[in-house]
Amino acid sequence: MKIITLFLAATSCLFVAGCAANKVDDAIDREPYINQDEFTGLLSLGEEFSSLRLDYALDTPSGKELQLDSCVTVNNTVGAEVEGSQYHLLQLMKVNCIAAKYYHGAIKVGAVQSFLPAVLDEQFIKSLPAQSIPDLGGQSLENRDGSLAEIEQDLHALSIGVGSVELSLADDLVVNYLTMARGDFNHDGTEDVLLRLDWYISSAFGKGFDLLMVTRTSQNSKPVLIWRR
Repeated sequence: MKIITLFLAATSCLFVAGCAANKVDDAIDREPYINQDEFTGLLSLGEEFSSLRLDYALDTPSGKELQLDSCVTVNNTVGAEVEGSQYHLLQLMKVNCIAAKYYHGAIKVGAVQSFLPAVLDEQFIKSLPAQSIPDLGGQSLENRDGSLAEIEQDLHALSIGVGSVELSLADDLVVNYLTMARGDFNHDGTEDVLLRLDWYISSAFGKGFDLLMVTRTSQNSKPVLIWRR
């Protein structure tokens, strides 16, 4: 009996040690999240992406109303169907629908370990890779090495909110970095964040919306840009 007891105790110690070895220090488990307050026209997220419901309308070039009642409708709408001054609003809806699709996928995964801060603050946004700016075309972002703060010498914060940071960058570019969704979007067991970039040029009429997927794989590692739209 004494031998069996010692064997069970040793086995238990090995099991506990194995669990401890698999536990990642400083990781926090978080459930998937989507920022419904920033989802324009959202009526219901639904149980599946296909059942998400919207109540939003844009104008056609001929002045008729174009009703957008689902993300399926949004995704099937092309720019030529929308009055020119409202094209950026169609961009907004498409970006939000992409975030919703990733969110519904993350729900099936559930809670995962996270090394991202609970609230994405100014310090975190400034530590993003330097490529984490809107792609305005005309100049490649590939050569922008380092962090956003290191490359953008004229960078300064305009406003700080809960989960949003508005920054002024070079060439009169103003970008609001907003948390749109969080979850394990690339299925690697670690939480990612979808940042919506609401941008405009203060000295011109240009404005639009981009979407970035960012992750961090350990408490001491830098944020990594893994996808953009």
